[in-house]
Amino acid sequence: MLRPDIDRHFSDGCLARRAEIGGNARCLQSSVLVLRHRFALPELDVAFTQDELRSEDFVVCSTMFDGGRFDQVPTLARGRRAHWSKALVVLEGHVFVGSGIARPGDVVVSRRWDDHRMRALDSRTRYVLCAWRHGHAGELPAASDVFRAPRASALAWQLSREPEPRRARLLATELASLGVPVWSDAPIAAPRADERHRRFARALEGTLFPLAARPMAIDLERSLGIGARQIQRLSAEYFERYYVTAVGWRQFVHGMRLEVGVFLASNPGSTTEALAGALGFASPTALCHAFHDARLPSPQSLKRELR
Repeated sequence: MLRPDIDRHFSDGCLARRAEIGGNARCLQSSVLVLRHRFALPELDVAFTQDELRSEDFVVCSTMFDGGRFDQVPTLARGRRAHWSKALVVLEGHVFVGSGIARPGDVVVSRRWDDHRMRALDSRTRYVLCAWRHGHAGELPAASDVFRAPRASALAWQLSREPEPRRARLLATELASLGVPVWSDAPIAAPRADERHRRFARALEGTLFPLAARPMAIDLERSLGIGARQIQRLSAEYFERYYVTAVGWRQFVHGMRLEVGVFLASNPGSTTEALAGALGFASPTALCHAFHDARLPSPQSLKRELR
């Protein structure tokens, strides 16, 4: 689905090269932030990876959980999610979506961000998520839905091979061809990313993991060479522009701890003590308090619930 007023959103340089692959690639490189997150606990044989492509109005996340089951945490801050929709393509594993089970090759469309609370049913899951802001990178879907993508296996293969910034255009084009109301040109029509935000993204990527090191704002200050007040302002600006459910650094780290913590808790070999250390909590008691405050079951209850 090509947005009707696309020309108004292109920079002059990108518009002149609109039909050229090289021009599109340069537009993608200038508008998209690329982040890669890696987490592993060899003693439990678990791993979490997430590659992110972020622009102001369009986000793609390619995620893998191996050695445990993810369960979306529904109590994270609202952020900007009221103005966004998303579509998730299951590539590996089976996912419970509330109204049924999504298999590899299924597309889960959420009209509103929280329409589908998803939970993995297998110990290894891979998916690609595409999110867009209404009126800027796509439209509000008519309804939430789960349907089969005819070319899902080919799409998964292509996503694993394309240079990363091009994944955004590839996924948007494929979803648009399936009737998902995301604009296929949204990735290259996004505004150019500020260099300050690129530097912040690199600092975030290098600071977040390992969570056991207890990443803090002061680590960002050291990485970027700026003071606490500047970090606070830059962080608020960055998360407001590029994230949907987080509005600041502390909240973002806390959300990641909860998400990874639920995943780790589902591993049969996990203990509360090991989880607390791996996630950077001061003690098992602090971990249990964080879960309780987020209205989550205790780590041991989660292990029983998700196994």
